[in-house]
Amino acid sequence: MRITNQTLLRGYNRNINRIAAQKTNCMQKIWSGREFSRASEAPLSAAKALNVRRQLYNTEQYKENLKTANKFYTEAETSLLQVSDDLALVRETIIAAVNTYKDRGDLSIYAQQLETKAKSLVSIFNTDSAGRVIYGGSNNDQMPFDILEDKDGNAVTVTYNGVPINAYTDPKKFPCSDDVYIDIGLGMVINQETQKVDPQSVLKISFNGAEVAGCGAERGFVDIDIDSLQPQKRYALDVYANNIKKTVYVTCGTSADKTDLMNDINEKIVEAFKYEDVEFSIDNQTGVITTKNGTVCMVNNPNADPSKYSKLEATNEIGYTNNYKANLVGLEEGKDYSFSVEVNGEKKVISFTASKVLKENVATINDLLAKEFTGDAVPRMSEDGVVTAEGYEVRLRDAGSFVNKTVGLDPDALVKAAEDADAAGNTVTSKFKLTIDGNEHEITFTNALTKEGNIQAIQDELDKLNIDGLQIASDGSITLNGEKVAVSSDDPNVKLLTEAQSTTELKTERERTFSNNYIQLTLDAAKALRNGDIEYANGCIDRIVNAGENLLIKIADMGCSEDFIDFNLERLEVRDTNLKERQDDLEAVDPEYQITLLKQFEAIYNACLQMSSMTIGNSIFNYI
Repeated sequence: MRITNQTLLRGYNRNINRIAAQKTNCMQKIWSGREFSRASEAPLSAAKALNVRRQLYNTEQYKENLKTANKFYTEAETSLLQVSDDLALVRETIIAAVNTYKDRGDLSIYAQQLETKAKSLVSIFNTDSAGRVIYGGSNNDQMPFDILEDKDGNAVTVTYNGVPINAYTDPKKFPCSDDVYIDIGLGMVINQETQKVDPQSVLKISFNGAEVAGCGAERGFVDIDIDSLQPQKRYALDVYANNIKKTVYVTCGTSADKTDLMNDINEKIVEAFKYEDVEFSIDNQTGVITTKNGTVCMVNNPNADPSKYSKLEATNEIGYTNNYKANLVGLEEGKDYSFSVEVNGEKKVISFTASKVLKENVATINDLLAKEFTGDAVPRMSEDGVVTAEGYEVRLRDAGSFVNKTVGLDPDALVKAAEDADAAGNTVTSKFKLTIDGNEHEITFTNALTKEGNIQAIQDELDKLNIDGLQIASDGSITLNGEKVAVSSDDPNVKLLTEAQSTTELKTERERTFSNNYIQLTLDAAKALRNGDIEYANGCIDRIVNAGENLLIKIADMGCSEDFIDFNLERLEVRDTNLKERQDDLEAVDPEYQITLLKQFEAIYNACLQMSSMTIGNSIFNYI
């Protein structure tokens, strides 16, 4: 068979190209350091290498997370060490104030120092790390702690994420209290039911400031001053038990025996809590009130003075959440009572004079309800004190202010009405009525822009009645020969004065409430010093000491967390090294072998070129 030069040339080109490609591939491996550049070159190894690369990427992310966490925890520990130093200074300041004070001025200086320290503590707790506030919980951009001032500019209240720090004893009830976590390669687990991360599988990178610095308040216990009790005296007191507050009104009996007087009070306290899960242990000899489970009760006078006349007591009706029923039993004839009724969002205050007959009282109340409420939403009271309105939601409450009669006009309200009218370029005329000896007198006057002007304008109109001894006082009350006169008005610009109830205050010891938050406790100690209350300030010292000890425990916990982070960083470094070795096994080339192979291919390539020049000779056709 004849082999032409063309056939030889094609075979030569094919072989020389193959050798050149092998040579180039070898050179690429040397340059890149990788065994293959495309997955098709080694599919199995490429798949394994891709998995290794993914693990290397995740490991690097975990390491970065741990480095961030390490910085976070380090700065948190540093801040708490600073807090510990500041608390020591707070304690020393209080001790110095307690031991060396001479007068109120000296104490004010110490109070100012404590306020400064409190503000410093707040500043520390507002520290951020890598753009995230350390003690803000899930809040990572707003300063979580703040201090509110009173009208005199004194720092008085610590807030956490906008809520007073004493509002909750549970730190989880504050806003932004959710924990924030990062994945550090422990195998993050998410609960399928709650869709929450298992804390054991991640690392927390947030702190609830309310938990670290403390929250809520420890209510001190206040007992009743038994020696101050008197027979046939009406007392009002607040009782706190198991976070439930009840205001108790009681009239002591005729016996002067202190035990009997305490029994009268105890019966009312037990009655007030009869629908609550509270059992009392009451010492009639000391006035100490505690619950059977040991929870401390607190007794003090109500914040607002009770009204002059008997209060219509409201008791919780069993089976209802919102509804209350009136206790119509034992109402005193001739005394005025008040309560509020809310029907479908419309609230009215009902005041009536009691009769000794139950049915008459019910009839009187229903007449007033029919007068105050119109349409088909008119409520009715039954003889057992329940108020209903068919088809509507009804709520019955104490009115909050219980009055016998209106006794005058509010001068400030009259000024406000005049100012509003004056702003519009007008004047305003007000009307009210006086009832004297059964006769009703209507008074009309033009509102003045000053309190004194209104008092004078009303007095001028009263003088026109020619009734001796009829006059208006500077507070707006109207009297006739020293006796207060009943006043009524339908004028919206007229605000009537009501007469407060004269109830004997129950004497109590000073309420001792200590905050569980050491910043708030510092401010409370400052307030106590400003008020000269050395006893309370002294009570803060031990609590500051305890706070410092608890703080050291938290610092130790952070140290343990830092050790945990270091351990995991070392673990990931080892993992990173192993993965890189595995990657080299799959992807890296042997440079010595590849260089030897390259030299072989170069020798073969050159030999082919030399052989071709000798084998394929020139002919006339090469020159045509």
